[in-house]
Order: sequence, then C-alpha cells, then structure tokens
Amino acid sequence: MRNTIKSTNSLAGYFLVSTLQMPDSRFAGQVVYVCSHNSNGALGLVINKPDCNLSFAQVLREMGMEVSRAELPSVYIGGPVSLDAAFVLYRSHPYEGNHIDITDNISLSREKELLELVVGENSSRNYLFLVGYVGWESGQLELELRDNSWLVVPGDEQVIFDLPDGEKWKAAAAYYGIDITTFNENLGYA
Repeated sequence: MRNTIKSTNSLAGYFLVSTLQMPDSRFAGQVVYVCSHNSNGALGLVINKPDCNLSFAQVLREMGMEVSRAELPSVYIGGPVSLDAAFVLYRSHPYEGNHIDITDNISLSREKELLELVVGENSSRNYLFLVGYVGWESGQLELELRDNSWLVVPGDEQVIFDLPDGEKWKAAAAYYGIDITTFNENLGYA
C-alpha cells in the first residue's frame, strides 16, 4: 500500500535546521527531515547524527538477519523518541511494501523486507538507516518555529544522501541564504 502525503500546510519533505537559539542541546547543529506533519503533530528524523556505538550489523543480528556484507552503512540516531523503532529513509527505489512516499523521490518504511533489500544494495548513498525519531504533539512544532528554534528550508535528497554528515547542517541552512554559524534571528534592524 502506498501512502502519499500531500498538503499545502504540511512541512513534510522540508528540513528543520536548528538555530543557535535552539534551547534543547540535543538538537544543536542538527538537521531534521520532516516525514509527517498535520494537525495531530509531526514526525521527523535527524539526518546528520550517526551513532558511532551502534553498528548496522549489530542491529540486523538483533533482528535475526544474517550479515554477509563487510561494508554496511552507519546507523543514525533519528531522534530521542522510541530508540527501539527502526526506520529506512530511502530514495528512488521500487519497493512496493508498506511505506510512505514523503516526496516523489523520498520514502520511509519500517519493514524488515526493505532492510533485506538495503543489505543487498551496493551503495549506501540511496538510504539512511535510523533508530528513534523526533516527535511533536499538536501545535508543539509551530511553537518552536515561533521561538526561532528552527529554520524551515526545502528538503534536498543530495543533502540527505550524498553529503558527509558534518556538512549537512551548513548546507541545509545555505538554502535559507545564511551562514548558520553566525545567524542570529534576534538581531535588530536600523
């Protein structure tokens, strides 16, 4: 079943780039890709925070899957909520199982079948494997946006899948036309 999220008010498919005003230190320097956003709340995944202590092979073994490839992708901490929940964020793959099309080119799934396909891929540049997510209750994200905790910029699959993790925060903010390391939303105007 293919679910496509389409809404003019939705931030699904956008990046939330943490600003220097971000009050929650867990999100400092982070880029969140919004996967779902509606009147009930929002769900996003941090795309630039790999977990150096958790290997993809370890996760697969815990799921009862065999690991035959020597080189496997990093595991990303998608957010602080439900660290036992695993997600695959991927682009342009003809996977027909249960998934959500976030944009025409980017989809999200939690299906074990997709993990088996990912393990068979030659390139990890077409997907991210994440555990946990960022969740907002109804109105919570909108409040954080009013408090200037996040910049909202269009999501870009090259930023998600092609750039080194250390470059994603600055690259995503560049879509806003600023240097995020010096940006201060609270500066006055003459």
